[in-house]
Amino acid sequence: EDYFAVFDGHGGTEVAEYAAQYMHQHLEAALAPLGPKTPTEKQMDSAFTAAFAATNEFESLVPDSSVARSCGCTVVVAMVINSMLHVANVGDARAVLCRAVQDDGVAPAKGVRLSVDHKPGLAEERRRIEAGGGQVLRRRGVDRVEGFLAVSRALGDLALAPHVSCVPFTSSTKLGPQDEFLILACDGVWDVLSDDDAAAIVSTRAR
Repeated sequence: EDYFAVFDGHGGTEVAEYAAQYMHQHLEAALAPLGPKTPTEKQMDSAFTAAFAATNEFESLVPDSSVARSCGCTVVVAMVINSMLHVANVGDARAVLCRAVQDDGVAPAKGVRLSVDHKPGLAEERRRIEAGGGQVLRRRGVDRVEGFLAVSRALGDLALAPHVSCVPFTSSTKLGPQDEFLILACDGVWDVLSDDDAAAIVSTRAR
């Protein structure tokens, strides 16, 4: 088993630091009832959802849990269990699997996106926000929840809940010999590189 994660804070570092400290503990607790059994895709989805919800309670946030009202973070988490890669994310922290398109060691890998960028302008996210009584307003050329936050899912940002949701998108992928690397990164990378560009850079330099 392997666990990897990226926590990208906004409005401060407190929520990202808190989540980095506790997310894996909550995920371990959510998987504990399974014992030695290998989790199914459905069980991983439930475990991720429970872990994200537990992390978002911020009961132990020091010095003051109220900081999570205006501070938050996007998250992408990956777990490799046997030959299965399980991913969960909120916000625009992204997971991209680098997959070789030819077994020649020369052709650049392609990027296979395993997460969803939760942006307020996405049709399904806009519908969810508006159905809950919230608004998506465009400010400085960017769609934002209530005119403030440019992601529609995150940990923290409790002043914008439930319009900003902590429920993650999850995916499960069977790994094969053509799968070379996994990239976990925040929008600082994805704002300037496509999935394929990032995969090609990593694959070419690592070979």
